[in-house]
Amino acid sequence: MVRNASNNKSNYFLKGTNMKATDNELQEIMSSLRLKELALREITNDMCNHSANIKALYERVQKEIGATAEAAREE
Repeated sequence: MVRNASNNKSNYFLKGTNMKATDNELQEIMSSLRLKELALREITNDMCNHSANIKALYERVQKEIGATAEAAREE
């Protein structure tokens, strides 16, 4: 990003593009990116919690299958 201060208003040329952005526009972009980052963190956390719940359920089912098989052998 390259800053161009003219007319007491800062403009930034975004690297790799031919786009310009003002200070306010950059603040809006950063705010939006922060909100998206928070949303992604929340989604990731939810996925980890769901994964842990699925793993616990799988282990419980496996234990129940083992107990059922053991009971069937004893009969």
